[in-house]
Amino acid sequence: MRKKTVPAVAVFSVIAVIICLFGGYFLYQRYSPSKELADLNQVYGVSGNEAALVMNGRTAEKKGVVSDGAVYIELDTARDLFHSGLYWDRQSGQLLYTNAVTTYSSPMGGNVYTEPESGEHTMDHVICYEEAGQLYVLADYLALFTDMDCVYYENPSRLVVSMGQEEMTRAVTKEEAVIRRLGGIKSEIIAAVPAGTSVTVLYEMDNWSEVCTDDGYTGYMQNRELEGYTQTVRESDFSEPEYTNISYGQPVCMVWHQVFAQSDNDAMEELIGRTQGVNVILPTWFALRDNEGNFDSLADASYVERAHAMGLEVWVLINDFHRDMSIQQVLSTKTSRDHLRESLVQEVKNLGADGINIDFEYITAECADDFIQFLRELSVDCRREGLVLSADNYMPTEGNAFYDLETQGKIMDYVILMGYDEHWEGSKAGSSASISFVERGIARALESVAAEKLIGGVPFFTRVWTETPEELADSGAQIREDGNSVYSRYALSSEACGMAQARQLLEEHGVTPEWDVELGQYYGEYDTEQGKVRIWLEDAKSLEEKMRVISQNQLAGVAGWKLGLETEDVWPVISENLTGGS
Repeated sequence: MRKKTVPAVAVFSVIAVIICLFGGYFLYQRYSPSKELADLNQVYGVSGNEAALVMNGRTAEKKGVVSDGAVYIELDTARDLFHSGLYWDRQSGQLLYTNAVTTYSSPMGGNVYTEPESGEHTMDHVICYEEAGQLYVLADYLALFTDMDCVYYENPSRLVVSMGQEEMTRAVTKEEAVIRRLGGIKSEIIAAVPAGTSVTVLYEMDNWSEVCTDDGYTGYMQNRELEGYTQTVRESDFSEPEYTNISYGQPVCMVWHQVFAQSDNDAMEELIGRTQGVNVILPTWFALRDNEGNFDSLADASYVERAHAMGLEVWVLINDFHRDMSIQQVLSTKTSRDHLRESLVQEVKNLGADGINIDFEYITAECADDFIQFLRELSVDCRREGLVLSADNYMPTEGNAFYDLETQGKIMDYVILMGYDEHWEGSKAGSSASISFVERGIARALESVAAEKLIGGVPFFTRVWTETPEELADSGAQIREDGNSVYSRYALSSEACGMAQARQLLEEHGVTPEWDVELGQYYGEYDTEQGKVRIWLEDAKSLEEKMRVISQNQLAGVAGWKLGLETEDVWPVISENLTGGS
């Protein structure tokens, strides 16, 4: 009987060994670290001549390209990540970079750049080149003008960029270790790092930390593999020129003075004499007249002297309303752009005026970059000459975002919102500036412009709208059927008039206007032989609603369009609610 038990014991022993082996193999497979290497080109998302941009440890979505051993970055990407002041001057074939004090220029395909004061400088590689309609800029050139260091590495192709002065956590590896793609020992290996390697800790968890090596390998390490934690700030001796701005030093109360003829300048004292608290006047003296950047002028040096004697600053306005010129052509042509700004600054200096007000209302998305470059270059001139620079802007919407209030808020002394024309000649009938329109526009603008630089424009005018039924409309009149009238089909016309004139029209027709709480305005209507007349009044009460918004947001001041259309009772309202400035 005993002889028969031996084989059974042996069998059970073999089975036990097999189970242990399988169990051990299973445990090894489950708990042993993976030795699989990650496909780094896939991790960094690069192929061909692409180069990943590793910025402060994070891989950017956009890529660079490698050409002739150097890394280049597409212009729009370079603007987004490094320099908004870059501008491709297609007409002159140059890359321009404008900061607070000067403009650097580099011709396409060359390795030389020029700065007006210091002359020409040479780099080891071509600074910029065009390919398939895109402009590419040398990364090392970008590094000259911002607080950044960049080093290129291969396999995978990556440009490692360190920039800024934010505090970061650094640590040292205790022993030889690996960086993994994800936090877990089964994750693929990004790179092996020797003991004593310094890494930047991007994000710390309970057992793992996201880290980046100085040569741009980003991934995860176990916390037990790290020691010597310190807080540090990247060292840098970079100093960027400061965008200094002129501040009026008190709340700005300004008015536009529309000048149609030289003789209109004589009315300034009388018109200002009816006001209260005005400290800046903007005469509409200059008007662009051709594509070479020349402008017509109704300026009067004695006007400036008289305004100064009354305690007023004078900011001269230039507009782009002339139909025999193209604002896009003027601003996109370097010779025209340069001629315009140089002439403008010189003329304002000759007049003894204090500033320039840009009122270009025909800017489109196609010339938005040209417009901003003009403002950048003009701001350098004004900064040097001590002139106040301001620009008039429509209330911000998605449709006119190309006016780029964010950049304006950086380079301009004041950004002025034209807080009116909610409805305009050619639109459907409605208020020139309802209170919600004002609130919404100011709130959006404050997302991009500091309150101490933002001036709220208010209307001193009212539009009188006449809706004429189709059967009474003149032949050739545009017929509308938008459901905005009592008439199913009608012609619409409007005329701007002053506050007193609009109120008088209602009184003459026996109409007592009613206050519309939602709009923050009085409204009245009456019938005539031509059809129904509708008026959304601007007066002291509606202006008080708008001034309350300006005051609550502590804007730099208020601007009224235009001098002479207001009633005298608006001025105490403005003065009592003007609390901005710095």
